[in-house]
Amino acid sequence: MGWKKEFGKGYRPPEAILRLVESGLAEDLSWGNDASPSFGFTFEPDEDTHAAFVGDTLAVRIWVQHPNRTKREYPREPRYIVDRTDDMGTTKTFETDDAHLAVSVYLDWLKAAGFKLVRRR
Repeated sequence: MGWKKEFGKGYRPPEAILRLVESGLAEDLSWGNDASPSFGFTFEPDEDTHAAFVGDTLAVRIWVQHPNRTKREYPREPRYIVDRTDDMGTTKTFETDDAHLAVSVYLDWLKAAGFKLVRRR
């Protein structure tokens, strides 16, 4: 659908996320029935990752709330909410924070743990 079409340009997702979408390493999952735009990432471990992770896939979805709290569906929520879903379908809110830095730190942590970005088809 597209975040601008569904929610309007006032939401202003971080440029880092938009660049990943443009490069094909993330997908704009924004849909009008959701409370805010969201972008999906899929990670697969490389062969050097701990054996417990072999064959697993980890999906990450980043929700971007409106910068103005009064324009959010849930004004008390922080601007950025990061969810992770494993290949068993279990979803957990991994980290929430108002800072764009939280998104960057999360992605850096996954890469450091041996996960690599997988281009979506």
